[in-house]
Amino acid sequence: MAEELRRMRQRNDTAANWTSANPVLLDGEIGLVMDAAGQPMTMKIGDGATAFSTLPGYAMGARDLVLAGDFETSSALEVDVTDLKAPLAASATYLIELRGVWQTSLSTNGFAAPLKIPASAVISGHLKSNSNVATIQGIYQNADDAMSGFITAAAAADTDIPFGAFWIVKTDATAGDAQLRLRTEANGTAVRLKAGRTVFSWRRMA
Repeated sequence: MAEELRRMRQRNDTAANWTSANPVLLDGEIGLVMDAAGQPMTMKIGDGATAFSTLPGYAMGARDLVLAGDFETSSALEVDVTDLKAPLAASATYLIELRGVWQTSLSTNGFAAPLKIPASAVISGHLKSNSNVATIQGIYQNADDAMSGFITAAAAADTDIPFGAFWIVKTDATAGDAQLRLRTEANGTAVRLKAGRTVFSWRRMA
């Protein structure tokens, strides 16, 4: 008997289109929710009776961005780390993690790495760090963005500080980006994120 090979393509679409159509998947049928870049974010499996929006979703894995080159702020109080940005879908919940090493010439608490999110999103921040000088500060928000979970530290000049932090971010009906920022107390203060040792990850949870 000749062997026959077949290729199978799973149903896939953006979250907005799935919500608009809200189909009932066949029992065992797979539907993939894709992000704006065409990458799968969530998988749902039909039962032949439940509408797509009501089915439980299964996260498709974390996305990692590794900082390719050292990123330094030494001439501005606040600057976006343009290489560390995560696209967030509307009406979704994400776990966002930041881990790596930064270097500072500061000797006092004077720099921070907050997460910038859409103004209408909700954020809760927690910090994990193997540096005993790292702390969390409060929330900064204005009409354009919101920031929370500041990581600050004091260190001797040119000290490498390992760090790790995570945030839970919930978006409303509007999609947007989560992005790392660097803040300093004064212009001219050097704060450097180390290339190859700084990783920005995000995983859709719901």
